[in-house]
Amino acid sequence: MASSNQLNETLCLVRSICRTLRGRMKGKVSESPIFEVIRQTVRQNKVTDQRICRGPNELRFIGESYQTYLSSGEKYRQLLNKYHGKSERSVEQTAKMMGFKLPEKR
Repeated sequence: MASSNQLNETLCLVRSICRTLRGRMKGKVSESPIFEVIRQTVRQNKVTDQRICRGPNELRFIGESYQTYLSSGEKYRQLLNKYHGKSERSVEQTAKMMGFKLPEKR
């Protein structure tokens, strides 16, 4: 049987993925198709007395890959919204956006 530590890690990973999805989706995450894929993946990789997982860390690797993909996509969208300009910016606007102060004009 799977150890309680493995079950806790799996549960934490699934919850983390669901939190990331919750910010992007309308409605319940548990009713979405991606959640069903996650649930099936967890069940397929479950270690039991009769069946051994393909690799002891494969489920964790798959879950971490999902989590990395989702969080990276979110960070990309945030950066794109913040820095993608609709038109040319002035030097002052660019410096302010990057957190710099220009010297005062005399």
